[in-house]
Order: sequence, then C-alpha cells, then structure tokens
Amino acid sequence: RTQPTAEYGNDPRTLDGAFALNNPENPFEDWTQVFVTYCTGDVHLGARDTTYQKKDGSSITIRHRGRANSEAVLDYVSGNFPGLERVLISGASAGGVAAPFYAAEAASRFPDAEVIHFSGGSSGYRLPVPNPCCGIPGVFFPICQNGLIATAIRRATPA
Repeated sequence: RTQPTAEYGNDPRTLDGAFALNNPENPFEDWTQVFVTYCTGDVHLGARDTTYQKKDGSSITIRHRGRANSEAVLDYVSGNFPGLERVLISGASAGGVAAPFYAAEAASRFPDAEVIHFSGGSSGYRLPVPNPCCGIPGVFFPICQNGLIATAIRRATPA
C-alpha cells in the first residue's frame, strides 16, 4: 500500500518502474541512478529568493534554488562517472518540466555520450489553484498520486 507522504515521494527505493532495480525486466536495472529530490517549488529551475504575502498579512521568503541543486547533480555525475556511454535525463511532473533543459545541459557536458530525454506528467497543472499552501494565495503543493514528486505552482494574481 502506498503512503502519500513527502518522504515516500523522495525515496526512490519505495518506487516501482525504472526504480525497481531488483526487476530483471527493468531496462535500467544495471544503470547507476541519481535521483534529484524536489523541494524548491521552482520546477528545478529557480535561482532567486521570493517573498510571498500570506493571507494574514505576514510574509514568507522562499529560497528557490532548483537550478543550483540540479547543476550540483550534473557536477557530481561528471566528476564521478568519467567515460559515460549513455545518459538518460528523465522527469515526471516538475521534473518533467525541467528535464529537456537538463538533457541539453548533459549533452554539452558529456559530448561523447548518447543523451536520452524522457519526461512524463509535466503538463497537468490546472488553474485556479485549489487549497493554497501556507496561507500563500496561488501557491499549491500537491503530492502526486504515485508519490513521485511534490510539485509547486504559483498562479499569477491580477493586479
């Protein structure tokens, strides 16, 4: 039984499919995998601090650093896995939004490797946003039904 928690969604050992390394039918069972958790609310691309006003009039500053986190992963992979033959950049939900960008980054970092990109579930955002999180209008943190990635979207509010 799946427990829809942030811990569950950020631990690939609890996931199936490409993460089922004990499944002989998994085409990635013998690949080294690097899993990038998601906690920045910026679809892995942010690089700034943003202060949001809450309904009660107070404010909260969120440090969106998804790009720095993802770049650190690429640095780690390039420093620890020389001579890569094949690299798959994949993402779901928020990761699916950023995966094409990081596939291009990987292609330039690993020019001798075949770089493959696959994304799924990255266009399912809906507006208006129900049940804002943290009392911040327009910010919503749902856990995906399969627990893979927690996503955050911010809706522009009319002036």
